[in-house]
Amino acid sequence: MSIQEIPQVSELALFSALPEESQRFLQDRMRRVDYPAGAMIIRAGMRCDYMALVASGALELRSVSGEAQLINTGGIFGQAMMRYAAPSAFSVLTVVPTSLWVIGRADWLAANSLAREQSKRPSRKVPRAAPKSFASDLAGLRKRSFPERSTEQSSRDPQSHKSASKPLEQKRKLPFLFPWRVLVALLVLGMMVVVVGPTFVGFVDFTLVRLCLQAQKPNLAESYLTLALSGRPDSAVLEDTLGYVRYMQVKPDQAWEEFRRAVELKPDLASARNNLGVALLARGLETEALPHLQEAVNLDPGNATAYVNLGNAYLALGNSDLAMQAYQDAFTLDPSQANAQAHWAILALKHGRVAEARRIFQKAAATDPKLAQARQGLGVAALIEGQPEAALPELEAARQLNPKDAFTNLYLGLALKDLDRPMDAAIEFIQVLSLSQDPQVLDLARENLQQVYNKMIPGGASHDAALPDGLLQKGGTPATDQ
Repeated sequence: MSIQEIPQVSELALFSALPEESQRFLQDRMRRVDYPAGAMIIRAGMRCDYMALVASGALELRSVSGEAQLINTGGIFGQAMMRYAAPSAFSVLTVVPTSLWVIGRADWLAANSLAREQSKRPSRKVPRAAPKSFASDLAGLRKRSFPERSTEQSSRDPQSHKSASKPLEQKRKLPFLFPWRVLVALLVLGMMVVVVGPTFVGFVDFTLVRLCLQAQKPNLAESYLTLALSGRPDSAVLEDTLGYVRYMQVKPDQAWEEFRRAVELKPDLASARNNLGVALLARGLETEALPHLQEAVNLDPGNATAYVNLGNAYLALGNSDLAMQAYQDAFTLDPSQANAQAHWAILALKHGRVAEARRIFQKAAATDPKLAQARQGLGVAALIEGQPEAALPELEAARQLNPKDAFTNLYLGLALKDLDRPMDAAIEFIQVLSLSQDPQVLDLARENLQQVYNKMIPGGASHDAALPDGLLQKGGTPATDQ
């Protein structure tokens, strides 16, 4: 199965008993997710709400006892999680870059509810004769809404058979087009649900917001959520979702109010606790953010992102030991958390644990080759160990990934200075002066620029002049907040 080829729900045994309407419903809501090699998609014991089909790549299912099973292209996992919200009995890791087609539990439940509603509808007979203007409409509806006629009857009416084949051709094309008509219909349905009652409320909210965000129309999602809240003002989930949408629209004050309201309504809503903590952290209120982020971890201990945010809070408060523990918890839960690995390694460097820091920086760089902080950290570790030749390519790679990071230029200048390339080093130190506003970094760049300048001028300072004691310790650790 290629990445572009969407699997047909009707061909999967799990969904074969569903009516065609429910199958189409699931077909339209399948979504593709891509993962890099080495990513832990699910940790054993986590409760997930989806099943997945492997579109390309390969997965390893690893039990708690260590037994492993390989799932290749075309394989399926997670049926019990989708159907019963059961905890996963195994960890799922990608062996190579992998793409999945995912069906969520909310969509599964909604499809089954649609099937039950359809079974309760009174059967209707198709009129034998219809006005000419309605003939094509009935031909198109017959395949979707009414029982198929017998082969003998179809053979007597070749024109209707020809017309009935058109909706099938159209259905194959639908997944490749954004369903604007479906979106409008869902918006109308959503407005009805606000008034009528709670049936399908969770599913409708989730689907509408997701469609709006996928269409890059957060304003539309905001309008729907505002309308929904007018009918359900005590819904913490809606408040939290509206805060998320407004945060995406760079409305931090309004988002903060929504998150605060969500936590007041439902203190045990983990996502709201996390989001409020992140919003407070962005406002510089680390002390107020910390208890919310800690509670988010307590409520959802399997969420690696929550641990990253908790680590950021501890780091902002100056508690590097607890920050390191939170970052380590994050990338232990999810080895694809390259940022958490880089943050941990930075703090390990500050504690003098250079060998450990280098090992974790290497993992972070392998997980995310475009993470400039990891390459910068590898360069700094090599500098601290007195290996400027090894530091140079790592720092050059970091500069290419993030050309505006003054720290990378500073470390490059130090490496070039150690390699007795004063002119190249001077260029890097001058670049630091143009990029940074940190007084300590600027002083360090000026000091070293003067030293390499003296080397380039005949009669200047001795060529054997050494770096000032403690130079790397003073300014030679990666920035923690870039």
